[in-house]
Amino acid sequence: MAVRFDAVVTGVTVKALCCFLNNDRVNRWIPRGQLCPGTEVSKIGDKGQLIVNDWFAREARLPEGQVVEMGNYTDSGLLFSNRDKKDNEKSPDYLGNLDITCEHCGAVSKRPLAGWAKVARNSAKYLALSCKPKSQRAAARQQSNDAGLF
Repeated sequence: MAVRFDAVVTGVTVKALCCFLNNDRVNRWIPRGQLCPGTEVSKIGDKGQLIVNDWFAREARLPEGQVVEMGNYTDSGLLFSNRDKKDNEKSPDYLGNLDITCEHCGAVSKRPLAGWAKVARNSAKYLALSCKPKSQRAAARQQSNDAGLF
């Protein structure tokens, strides 16, 4: 799912567009990585439709837009910066979801996805990922909480 807005671009950077959405007259920065196919705006002064993932629209608290169906993107996922990252080194730098299709029965399940920005010994940057079913993640959290009680 995605959300469509009528947009007017008021500013641009290499990484984002600054736009008025649905005539709300509030400048909002939209990362270019969040733009979906069908977006018609890209430079200052452009007027047209801007389409973003529905999860991003909710998280960024964008105004009400028109919900549109997008193509089938199973076996893929999205990661976003963890704005609520704690000072704890174990907290993920990125959070998101992964849609996985079972090759045996065809069922699609959504799993939480977490990522940590790391640097290898040879100075190469990489992303460490974790994708666990929600029940395993909750059990691991409970186990770590119980360990802290003693």
